[in-house]
Amino acid sequence: MKNEDTLLGMFIYTEGTQLQEQGILLKKKNNKFSIVAKNRFKEASDLGCHDATTALGLMYIDGRAINQDLEKGFKYLSIAEKNKNAYALFSLGHIYFYGVGKSIKPNKEKAKSYLKKKQVYKYYKKADYYQEMLSSLET
Repeated sequence: MKNEDTLLGMFIYTEGTQLQEQGILLKKKNNKFSIVAKNRFKEASDLGCHDATTALGLMYIDGRAINQDLEKGFKYLSIAEKNKNAYALFSLGHIYFYGVGKSIKPNKEKAKSYLKKKQVYKYYKKADYYQEMLSSLET
């Protein structure tokens, strides 16, 4: 991926996060902000921005801004995971630590396998919520 594509992808991703926040505030699924955010994340993902790939996956898994689609969500998280994206790895650990509604039950072993990866530790080591999850997995 070219450097210009990566920079453009990060810019588009940032725009998508702002739109997503506006969409969530409206508390109505598939509103204009959420749809544009989803499209921006997809566009940035196609340019090689794996944070955007992760954000897109999380939008589908979360289901607050757009209709929940776990299959699509995990597809995008898997793409970012294969690229060793810390945000994706942490997100997968978080999903398995807490579960998602009735669809995904907590799985501490899976959570631990993601949260213990060096990319996650390097990026999140100072975050209290990360340390709390890790310490509860050790007990």
